[in-house]
Amino acid sequence: MHETHRYEHCQHDILGPSPEGYSTRHVSQDELLDFMTELGFSKAFCRRPTQPRSLPIYVEGDFSASVHSPPLAQSGLYKRLHITTTYSWDISPEADNVAALVRALTYRVHPEGVLGSLSCPAFRDIPHPSADDDVNGLSLADIFETHKSNLSSFDAVLVREPHKFVEMANTLFVQSDLDNVQLWDCVYLIEQLATAQVDGGPPELVDAWERLIEAGLSDTLVPLFCHLHHTAVMLAIMKITQCVMQSHSGVANELRFQTSPALKRVFEEFWLHLGRHVTIIRGIGDTEGFGLVYHESEPIVYAIHVRSQLFALTMYCLLVAVYPNVDIGIRPQIYRMICRAGLLCWFYPDCVPPDLDAEVDGQFKYTVVFPGYFLSVYATSSEASGLTELDLDTFVREDIIGEYGAEAFIVRFTNDVLIDLRGKVHTVKHFNDLNASIRNAKHILVHPEFRRYYTSSGFIQALCDVAEYPRLRRYSHPPEVERSQECTHSRRLNRRALLDSSSIAHAAKPLLRSGILPVLAQSSILFAQAGRENDRECLYLLDNAVEPFMIIAGGARARGSERDQELFDAIEQSIKPDWYPTIHVLRDLSSRDGESPGRCKQMIKVWTDLGNALGLQEKKEKARYERERKRVAQLCAWEECEFHQVTPPTSTRACAGCGEVRYCSRACQQTDWAKGGHKRQCKRLKSEAYVPHTRV
Repeated sequence: MHETHRYEHCQHDILGPSPEGYSTRHVSQDELLDFMTELGFSKAFCRRPTQPRSLPIYVEGDFSASVHSPPLAQSGLYKRLHITTTYSWDISPEADNVAALVRALTYRVHPEGVLGSLSCPAFRDIPHPSADDDVNGLSLADIFETHKSNLSSFDAVLVREPHKFVEMANTLFVQSDLDNVQLWDCVYLIEQLATAQVDGGPPELVDAWERLIEAGLSDTLVPLFCHLHHTAVMLAIMKITQCVMQSHSGVANELRFQTSPALKRVFEEFWLHLGRHVTIIRGIGDTEGFGLVYHESEPIVYAIHVRSQLFALTMYCLLVAVYPNVDIGIRPQIYRMICRAGLLCWFYPDCVPPDLDAEVDGQFKYTVVFPGYFLSVYATSSEASGLTELDLDTFVREDIIGEYGAEAFIVRFTNDVLIDLRGKVHTVKHFNDLNASIRNAKHILVHPEFRRYYTSSGFIQALCDVAEYPRLRRYSHPPEVERSQECTHSRRLNRRALLDSSSIAHAAKPLLRSGILPVLAQSSILFAQAGRENDRECLYLLDNAVEPFMIIAGGARARGSERDQELFDAIEQSIKPDWYPTIHVLRDLSSRDGESPGRCKQMIKVWTDLGNALGLQEKKEKARYERERKRVAQLCAWEECEFHQVTPPTSTRACAGCGEVRYCSRACQQTDWAKGGHKRQCKRLKSEAYVPHTRV
């Protein structure tokens, strides 16, 4: 079977230190044999092999920490020879020690009635050599060359007699003798065949894989999952499991658990075990450890390959994670394990294959994969997945905050989703994915641990910017889509987020400083303009987002302490400039829009109640609003103009496009259009009732 080279290695690659403090280095066959001769092995035992790469070439020893320094064969320097991911041989000339190496390389499980032909040569026995016999003893090269001959026979059984191979694999996996190379040779051969299947290898190998599946490979895999804490095993098993699941998928790529109970068991057991060990991947460096077996083309496991494979597997499982079929019957715990893996992939950009990362669609898919897709098992698909609010709370506390920290999560979400992706929205699907990510993330970001970072992370400001970003407005013309986008902002800041597990002042003040009330005012108007008549959910969310401030204001007013008065004043100052303009626009909408009177009436009540709690008088605020409008009408709208604050000597003229803003000269109008952002604002003002922004 042809091996695929995963990557190039440095001549003196270093693996991390062992518990004893030894590191692993690549050495040449000559360097290894010279050292063994010096250590006391016989010259016959250290004869040079006839074939290149016959011997293991990764040695654990007391090497220099520098990757550039060659591994000199000093006395006592080389300690162990890596054979498999779970077995290393002590480099020592004692006869018992040499016999232990032979036992480790001897195949113990044989197929009955298969081997012995030219196409499937029989397994050869490896004699027990004498380490100090220069005349009749075998060499180290003989031992490993005999093992490789047996590996070729094992491969022949796999390709030509898949049923026999599955029987052998079942025995090996159940016995799980971690000190015997045949176990990992078996896994290695299956992994190579799975890779050939995925990569479209030679027809005979693709056919062999299909016959291996028919022979019941799925039934044999479960015992292997106990060894997923070994990174090399994790990498191989992820490849094999994904290929097995793909082989059992139907035309629509759904997993056919009803017709394959074994597949369901494999799927569940795999995710239960992988979910418990997935955090291992977080802790690994650039190089993690030795591969499955010494004869791999490059037996070093790199972290980027483990994470990339995890990304590929979790993306494949989106079908089950996002659109769970109630008939499948997967346990809720499995969905949590998949989400745990998806979360890790989301935190590691190196998971993304280069070809995917180079495409805008690929970047978008990767960035929204966790908040936009995986989190839906706790939201839109929670009924089918069986996950509850308690499950979500556990996931947030243990998997997100416990493993990564609240600040790291909200900063990543703010920078990579809200800020970075808003400039990459090129299709309606992009817009919907971004919107879904924000909508789903609300279930996490309302947790008390995130509140202290609402402002410092830039989260609140980024939400406001998303609503106003020019590129996004291009895809949000359907009223219900834009209303949904704006109301998403309110969802994060509902009553629970403001009042639970935190003092009122601690929760409210950062939000007020970030301009949350003007955002809610805009959201209320967009909700009233939306195309759906009865959207109780959005009304409920907006009501719940405004109500806490009404409760806070009422309580502060009643108690009258100095601290309460300070908070009361902050709320009043924050909402006062937008309070009456919001009510005014809602009333105007109600009178001229036949579809929105009901929604306008509901939102007017919300804002009127808030004003009553603050003691605002509508007549007084209306008069102030009219005065401000008249004053602003005399000024130039271009902020850098000298007449933006001072009345110009001549009358201003209104913008012909929207009629809402005025300029002292054509030059100011053109400058504001090009540099001040009025080009974007003007288009909106022509089609929407607009709340004047005095502070935002």
